Amino acid sequence: MLREQDDGICDFIYIELKSDFPSGYEGQFKSTACFVRYICEVVNELYQVKMQIGQERFVVFHTDKSNEIPSIRKRGTRAGKESKNKNQPNNPDKHLVKDDMTVPIFQIF
Repeated sequence: MLREQDDGICDFIYIELKSDFPSGYEGQFKSTACFVRYICEVVNELYQVKMQIGQERFVVFHTDKSNEIPSIRKRGTRAGKESKNKNQPNNPDKHLVKDDMTVPIFQIF
C-alpha cells in the first residue's frame, strides 16, 4: 500500500491464516518481513526507485473449534496509532473468524 503523501513509502500488512490455537507464526512473519526488505533493496538498487517501508502490521486470522460467535474486540479510547505501532511478529493482532466472515481493512490498519 503506497502512501500518497509520502514519496516511496509503503505500508505492509503481513497476514497469517491459522486454525484453532494459533502458533508458529512468529518465524513466518519474520522471514516474510526480511523478504520484503530484500525486495525493497532490489527495487532501490536495480531501478533507482526510492522505496521505503513505512508502517508494518502483523495479523493472524484464526478459527475456534468451539464454534462460538466471535465477539467485537473492545479497545480503550486511546487505541490508535500508539497501540498499533507496537504490533510485532511475536505479538500480532489476532482476529477470531468464522466461515464467510469479512473483516474491514480499517480494523487492521
